[in-house]
Amino acid sequence: MKNKLIILSFLLLLVTEVFAQDFYSVIAENGLVVRDKPNLNAERIGKFHCGTSIKLIENTGIDLQVNDNKKQILGKWFLVTSKSGVKGYVFSGYLLKKEHQWNVGFTCDEGLLVCSTKFSIKKNSFEIFNFQIEAQETKKDTLLLHEAVFNEIGDKLLKIKPRNDLKKIEVYYTRLETLNDWGSIKNSDSIIPKWKGNKPFIKLKAANDIFYRIPTTDYDKVRELTAVEMNLERSPDWDNVGEGWWIPRYMYKGVIAPYEIKSILLKIITTDIHNKTEVSYIEIVMSYGC
Repeated sequence: MKNKLIILSFLLLLVTEVFAQDFYSVIAENGLVVRDKPNLNAERIGKFHCGTSIKLIENTGIDLQVNDNKKQILGKWFLVTSKSGVKGYVFSGYLLKKEHQWNVGFTCDEGLLVCSTKFSIKKNSFEIFNFQIEAQETKKDTLLLHEAVFNEIGDKLLKIKPRNDLKKIEVYYTRLETLNDWGSIKNSDSIIPKWKGNKPFIKLKAANDIFYRIPTTDYDKVRELTAVEMNLERSPDWDNVGEGWWIPRYMYKGVIAPYEIKSILLKIITTDIHNKTEVSYIEIVMSYGC
């Protein structure tokens, strides 16, 4: 019995170690140097590009302070590894923790160079790492980005380089939900929008002034909360599937209405040196199939 307990404890320890691993994104604009030992005089063995996902092997506990453009950045030496197998010591002050292992969804982070989507709004430049779009368009104060298939915007790294005349930039996040009716009269997308709504915007915290983490979405939890708030009941064909994927359907005002999280919304508020404030939006339209 004692031996069985020892074996069980060992297995639980292994499981804990596997699932307790921490993952980070590199937030050094010009890349993060990798060294063979935890000190600045150690040999350089490589460099991680900005946006690269890495896995923590060991926090050495050794403190390090770096002066970057008249700003002091505090951190420690981390022993890390990349998906491509590069292993060494890096400065943690240029790392931002991830929620998921490596990258979620379709990415092109398979080689040494991390792919990204770049765009601009009112002379401010934006970049979303490990993410691709297939189209973009501008409508009034909103830039629409249509993601490529199954990119999964949650947990992505967002970089914003504000124009020189700004003294403050704030970034907020929410999701746009929809209920639609597949009726006989259809719009250009073959659906008739019946309801749109979104939760209150939440403010995103900046890392090293210009980097942000786009939150992940628990789709089932968000959907069920909306159903409770709107007193929705599941439709008779709740368990039916669409073209290759399952689509939740509710009864809304007497009709069967498929539910979707249609878009991710980012609200950008900028304040210039003359205290003039501008608001713009980025709507990232989610992809649910080919």
